[in-house]
Amino acid sequence: MAAAPTQIEAELYYLIARFLQSGPCNKYAQVLVQELEEHQLIPRRLDWEGKEHRRSFEDLTVRVHYGMGLLLRLCIEADLQNYL
Repeated sequence: MAAAPTQIEAELYYLIARFLQSGPCNKYAQVLVQELEEHQLIPRRLDWEGKEHRRSFEDLTVRVHYGMGLLLRLCIEADLQNYL
């Protein structure tokens, strides 16, 4: 059994799913979202006491406003860093 993903890995999975939703691969996005929820890979939320809680992909999408192109911009920036 694989180790639980880090917060960064969970956020990356989320960004990949959002990226897929914004293009022609919507069916792949649906499958990925199902897998993320099934395996509890959605980034958790913290309440005011610092306790973690599960949430759905939809809840994360409604409450956290990453731009649809964030993953692409991050990849471009990372690639540019290789040239600096």
